[in-house]
Amino acid sequence: PSGLGFTVVNSEKDPKRPGGALVSQVDPKSTAASKGLQLGDLIVAVNGETVENQHEFDGIVEKIQNGSLAFLLVWRNDEKFHLGLVREK
Repeated sequence: PSGLGFTVVNSEKDPKRPGGALVSQVDPKSTAASKGLQLGDLIVAVNGETVENQHEFDGIVEKIQNGSLAFLLVWRNDEKFHLGLVREK
C-alpha cells in the first residue's frame, strides 16, 4: 500500500499512452476515492517526478513523509489531470 489510499502495478507497454504506474485498487473509504481516482488510471508523475513503472512510483512515495502532500499527475482517457493527496500510514 502506498499510504495514499490506492495500489499500483506496472502498466503494459502501449504506444498510445505514456508509461506510468497503473492503479489496480482504490480503497473506497480513502481520500483518493472521494477525489475521483479510479481503477485503471495511470499515475505518470508524483511531485513533479516522472513515473514509468511501479518501482519508480514506490521509490518516490517512500520519500514522502506521513502527513505530507503528494501531487499526482494522472492520465485517463487521453487526458491528464492533477490530484493532491495527503500521505497517511
